[in-house]
Amino acid sequence: MQDVAAVVCEANEGSKTVRERVRCAVAEMLELGRTDLNGLAEYVHSTRRTLQRSLQSCGTSHKEILDDVRREQALQLLAMNVGPTEIAERLQFSEPSAFYRAFRRWTGTSPHKFRAARPTLSSAAAD
Repeated sequence: MQDVAAVVCEANEGSKTVRERVRCAVAEMLELGRTDLNGLAEYVHSTRRTLQRSLQSCGTSHKEILDDVRREQALQLLAMNVGPTEIAERLQFSEPSAFYRAFRRWTGTSPHKFRAARPTLSSAAAD
């Protein structure tokens, strides 16, 4: 199974923007079990306040980027048939219900209904 953080980072390989470098760092930090701003600043060799200012100048925030990376990774993990409880754990949600609420905000539906609405690989190959 391919590392989900690597997928995020590969998609932004040539990018030099602060936002994309921070997106990649957030994806990698999720795998390490850290999502906090202080840890992120340390990870990218910056101070908390400098990182906040840099992101603000890009029109975003740590919270927005974290939410975006979690959404992207959740969709990838669901496509790989990983269960919602495990996804919640991998993406460092405080509890599965927090993941379910976030997923419903992102997609307008639950993870189970979202997966059920997607065609399976075997049925898509048969067409």
